[in-house]
Amino acid sequence: MRTFIGKVVGLADSRAADDDDDSDDGERVVTLRFDVNGRGRDQTARLHLDEAGYRAACDAHRDGRAVTLRGHLERRGKRWWIVAAEGFAPAS
Repeated sequence: MRTFIGKVVGLADSRAADDDDDSDDGERVVTLRFDVNGRGRDQTARLHLDEAGYRAACDAHRDGRAVTLRGHLERRGKRWWIVAAEGFAPAS
């Protein structure tokens, strides 16, 4: 596992399209931009978050704050994903 520190640059909540449905079956996907190796080379990756994490991501995006989390970087098709994400929170 590695630590990621970056900015939230995209938010997608598929549950928002169906406000009449109270189920929690939708996906909350956050796009994060982070420095790959500490040398100024930015990379973008997506990750799935639970409701609390997604709310924290929305707040961080609104406020322009960096976030931190731990996980594994994995390529799926044309996109990079952070999998097994844990500890998502605003960076201190």
